[in-house]
Amino acid sequence: DWGMRMVYFYDLNFLVNPRWLREFTDEYKRRGLHRTLKWSAYTRADHVNPNTLESLRDSGCVNLRVGIEAANPYMRNVLYEKDVSQEVLLDAIRQIKRLGISVTGYFMAGGPGERPEWLLESLELVKREGVEYPVFFLYKPLAGTD
Repeated sequence: DWGMRMVYFYDLNFLVNPRWLREFTDEYKRRGLHRTLKWSAYTRADHVNPNTLESLRDSGCVNLRVGIEAANPYMRNVLYEKDVSQEVLLDAIRQIKRLGISVTGYFMAGGPGERPEWLLESLELVKREGVEYPVFFLYKPLAGTD
């Protein structure tokens, strides 16, 4: 026993390559880690693939940390340039939850031109879709960036 209970992978591209992901989840299970060391990873809604979600769950993935940014499509896709449709976003959250994997949703608050009612859309999405762990970051532009 290593005293560890959970592994948090900090790779923004963890779900991008389905072949690599399948190899990883198969090996994690082969070593029996799926029973003793649960795990969590970052993803984007448009990287959620129904063909890989079951292998994630079966290998011990209990949480996916999804960069949502904003429930409002204008904030998410025009200002934050996320390029994730409302349909893709909601479908991804629902697919993840249907398999019993919890969702940590990362949101931005206070972006350029954000209206209070648009921020409320994010809070409403959290409640309506059952995002277990909503995390709101205050928008802070970095010098030298758009």
